[in-house]
Amino acid sequence: MRYVKPMYYDKFVCIADRCPASCCQGWQIVIDDSSLDRYWNENGFFANRLKNSIDWESGTFCQYKGRCEFLNEKNLCDIQETLGEKALCDTCRNYPRHVEEFEGVREYSLSLSCPEAARLMLTEQSLVTLTEWETTEEETFEEGFDFLLYTQLLDARKILWKILQDRETNMWIRLEACCLFSEKIQVSLDQDEYFGIDEWIRLHERDFRMDYKLAEKYRKEKDERNWEQKQKEIQVLKDLERLDPSWNNLLEEAEDILYKKGKDQYEKLCTDFQIQYGYNSSWQEKWMIVAEQLAIFFLYTYFCGAVYDWEVNKKVYLMIFSVEWIQELTMCQWYKEGKILNQDAVITMAYRFAREIEHSDQNLLCLEQWLKENYGNKQPDLRKE
Repeated sequence: MRYVKPMYYDKFVCIADRCPASCCQGWQIVIDDSSLDRYWNENGFFANRLKNSIDWESGTFCQYKGRCEFLNEKNLCDIQETLGEKALCDTCRNYPRHVEEFEGVREYSLSLSCPEAARLMLTEQSLVTLTEWETTEEETFEEGFDFLLYTQLLDARKILWKILQDRETNMWIRLEACCLFSEKIQVSLDQDEYFGIDEWIRLHERDFRMDYKLAEKYRKEKDERNWEQKQKEIQVLKDLERLDPSWNNLLEEAEDILYKKGKDQYEKLCTDFQIQYGYNSSWQEKWMIVAEQLAIFFLYTYFCGAVYDWEVNKKVYLMIFSVEWIQELTMCQWYKEGKILNQDAVITMAYRFAREIEHSDQNLLCLEQWLKENYGNKQPDLRKE
């Protein structure tokens, strides 16, 4: 068995009551069967509280005003304080640690939705690397796993990783180049031409910057229609399932501040923001690194999952869309705060966005489907470029 994890994975330590957005509130916490059995058979003074504070039909903890019944006034867990950490259910013990499973491979990651995990990721200044190790453990995986496609996706992800970490190039050009590369892969995949995927990978292994000139052209075209596009996208976000009621207020606020005063005002805000924190500013490097780390997170977490649905494009579109919208919402906060921005604001927008999008399968599916139909460059045959 091969295991993979990002270099910062083992640095994570839960900050418990100091967390600005506890994972014990706002979400329905699903309890694994083994923990349910333990809680049902618990004896002693805590037994009645366990039985009365669990929805046994749905297998979840009951909530009071959006907080888990066991989250006390100190923002600590009464189960852990009373019965110890080993008594926590799998969800509570493992979060924000996450694992993606493939044949013979386990990829570990941290969830961006956790404030402390987001801080670890977005304050990392160095290039993110992956740690790998193997064990003698063997695994019988489900029949039909497309191992050839999986190995191609791993090779393609290495190309995308290299593009994203090319700090000599503007971040938005890098993202556009990732978009173009993924669309080339998707053309071959749709035509069931595995050799075409290998061809694109080999070409980009020789020159991973080969799409940069075309990427710059498409990025300029997208920037020209960005105001119109963002208004469509915010409606998509508003139509998704709502996990946190305050998220809707944030979107309404962003719509009022960024779009309702017209294209000229929006472009002026973008220009002011970029002057202060973007392309030509002293904060440029930090801001571009934040965007890079966000993109690396979404690439690592989702890209190889295309082995199950053959939708390479959707994974890369989701990555780009997420980076753009975390910046968009950060820009709104910057404007509200008198055009002053601190690192905490960026981290907050990142984990709030992740909580709404990543922690609802319905939201992920709806957004990916919309992106597939409405995003990207829509080139009829990228082989001709």
